[in-house]
Amino acid sequence: SVDIAKKVIVSKIKDMRTSVARAGVIYDSKNFSTDASSVENINLLESKGFDSDTIEWETMDTPKVASTVYTADEAKFSALRTVIATHFKSCTNNAQAHITAVNDLTDFDDVVAYDFTENWPNNPDASPE
Repeated sequence: SVDIAKKVIVSKIKDMRTSVARAGVIYDSKNFSTDASSVENINLLESKGFDSDTIEWETMDTPKVASTVYTADEAKFSALRTVIATHFKSCTNNAQAHITAVNDLTDFDDVVAYDFTENWPNNPDASPE
C-alpha cells in the first residue's frame, strides 16, 4: 500500500539523516568526527570554557587523510562547534523536506521511486584510497 511504502521511505530518510549527521564535517581544511561521543565532548569543552589559551583536538582519520592533532584557540574551537551544529541542522532540515515530499505523494510508484539521496551536506571523503 502507499502508506506502508511511505513508512519504509521515511524510515530510510531518517536513517540517512543520522548517517550523514554522524559521518563527520570538514572545518579549517581538516576532517572532524561527529559521532555522538565526539560531539558530546566538544559541547562539554565549549560549555566549560578554556583553562588555557589552546586545546589540542585529534582530527578524524580517513583512508585519504590521516588524523592529526589540531591546535585551536577558543575562537576556532567555538567555530568548529558552530560548523557541527550547522551540519546537524542542515541534515535535519533536509530530512524534513524529504519526509514532507514523500508524505505529499499519493501514487505508490512515485513513493517507491522517490530519490531521497539529494541535497545532503558534505562529509569528509571516507572512500578507500
